[in-house]
Amino acid sequence: MATLGDIDKINKNITSAPAKAIQTLHKLIFEDIPKDRKNRKRLKEFAGFTFELDSKDFKLKKEFINNSFTEAELGTICSILCINDGTKEVMIDDVCNYLSNLGNLLIKIEQDEEEENDYDENFDTKNKLNDKMDETRDALRKVSAGLQKKLKIEKKKIEDSSDDEFDSRSSSPVQDRPKFSLTFRDIEGTLKTYNGSDGYPVKNGLKTSRRQRL
Repeated sequence: MATLGDIDKINKNITSAPAKAIQTLHKLIFEDIPKDRKNRKRLKEFAGFTFELDSKDFKLKKEFINNSFTEAELGTICSILCINDGTKEVMIDDVCNYLSNLGNLLIKIEQDEEEENDYDENFDTKNKLNDKMDETRDALRKVSAGLQKKLKIEKKKIEDSSDDEFDSRSSSPVQDRPKFSLTFRDIEGTLKTYNGSDGYPVKNGLKTSRRQRL
């Protein structure tokens, strides 16, 4: 028949728990606290309650626990026995049920361990994925920064090239335009000379002179 000491986690808890916690568990199971140093040994050898569930003895045990222990003390007992804590009523039911069938208590502990292992594996996997995503994001940031730097350099080259071309055009010598000078003699040469001897009327000569001047 299995005992509390046969369940590895509980055996370790009984070995390492404070004396006060051991006394509390001993009182719950055996309803007394001997003054010897064998409390841990007796707890490890405990093989479970012998009464049937819902029997008179079972109900009396629940009443004893309810009247003798605080919710905090029951929480300590549940911690040693690897039972989840809860309300006082829930903890009383769980403690009595599992201590009446240590096989079920062992199954519960094994299931909890499997769930913890699955959680740890999932947690590790999630952490690895997060690390991989962080590495990918860092790599993308570096690539983006490199591209932006290259774009700035190319943009600067284009701007410098445009400025040089503009400066070259601005500094090129303006072609000399042909100069044209007009003297009085040039104008005088275009006027018809009137001497009164060629039969040209004076009136017409004046009109011609005005048109030529204009």
